[in-house]
Amino acid sequence: MRLAASQVMSLSIPNLFYWPSFEIVRWLTAHAGPVFGGGEGPGSRHINVDVIDIVARLFMEKFAKE
Repeated sequence: MRLAASQVMSLSIPNLFYWPSFEIVRWLTAHAGPVFGGGEGPGSRHINVDVIDIVARLFMEKFAKE
C-alpha cells in the first residue's frame, strides 16, 4: 500500500493528497502509549476511539474549509 501511494503521489496530480493516517497511528504507538484495544477482548487489533478522534481531528484541521 505504501509503495502504491508513493507511486500515485509521484504523478503530481492536482488536488490529490496523501493523508498518512497509518503513519500517524504508528508514531503514536511508539510515543504515546497503547493505541489499540478498541474492539472486543484484550488482544484487540482495533485502534481505540481516542486515537481515531485524534486522526480525524487532524484531518479536519488540515482539509476542512470553514
